[in-house]
Amino acid sequence: MLSGTLLDYIETLGQRLRGGNRPFGGLQLVFTGDFHQLPPVNDDYQEEHHHTAPYAFQAQCWDLCFEHQYALTRIYRQREQATLTVEMFIGANWNAIEKFTGSAITYIARDQPTLQRSMTKRLQCLFAILPAESVLNLKVGGPVMLLRNMPEHLTLVKHRRGEVRGFTTIEAWRSRGSIANFSSTELLPQKATTFRDLSDSNVKFPVVEFEAIGCHEAMTVLVTSQDWGVSTRSSRGSYRPVVGYRQQLPLQLGFAYTVRSIQGNSLKRAKINIQWAWEAGHAYTAFSCVTSIARLEVVPFVWSKIITDDAIAQWSRMLKVWQGIDNGTRDEDDAMQE
Repeated sequence: MLSGTLLDYIETLGQRLRGGNRPFGGLQLVFTGDFHQLPPVNDDYQEEHHHTAPYAFQAQCWDLCFEHQYALTRIYRQREQATLTVEMFIGANWNAIEKFTGSAITYIARDQPTLQRSMTKRLQCLFAILPAESVLNLKVGGPVMLLRNMPEHLTLVKHRRGEVRGFTTIEAWRSRGSIANFSSTELLPQKATTFRDLSDSNVKFPVVEFEAIGCHEAMTVLVTSQDWGVSTRSSRGSYRPVVGYRQQLPLQLGFAYTVRSIQGNSLKRAKINIQWAWEAGHAYTAFSCVTSIARLEVVPFVWSKIITDDAIAQWSRMLKVWQGIDNGTRDEDDAMQE
């Protein structure tokens, strides 16, 4: 989600780089979003000094950039007529993978301070909040989710979900080129194994089949380790040089998710716990990910946890409802009623 403050910065930058007074300096941009979902995470320095517009529609440039503003009311993700904390989800994932049959492959992250730095308690805390876990247990058939984009595969982006199909070395995968060139048993681990040095050529990495999403077909790839840098921030919010690196796979188990990590995804089924929801849009974001109300379970259901921001509600009431493009061919379903 883009904040109003950042939108103003980008719009001003576009004008300065391209000249003139047109919005964004004349650049053509496409914006899409849903303000009822989780709000953007604001910079600590901006919050402290009140230099922030939390939502994009509160940006100074908003009305200038978007002359025509409409509410889109047709739902595409859910087809039925009916309307609709980190430690905990890590624990749920671990419990779920333990119940899976088969041998587990464990990957131990390698945490390395930069030169002339020792592993201080503060640095340990920085490593602890990295998305990549210090210990990752995987089994064949277990669901996983990507924690960052994979540059070598443009469609494999952060939060895309998949399933572990087996394990093999980088050399074996390169020589075979595809999962189709392995026998049904070659990728299955013979025993539980723990890998501590992820740069070793003998490490067997997971072969993951990522599910189809949108116009992108399912894709099966070997997921190898990556480096994750950690840095501190100054009191003014700017980032200091990297003080350490963690080497680990860009995966997390996919039995349970936090709401923010699954935001924007489509889930065929879900059991959602909103008991500890505290932010406006928390519950709405979780509910809207599920494609079928028949496969949505909310435990426990707490009305007080379904929160929306008054600023969004007031702004939404000002919008006209989009009536569609009248080209003589639209049907009743395309025509929205105010």
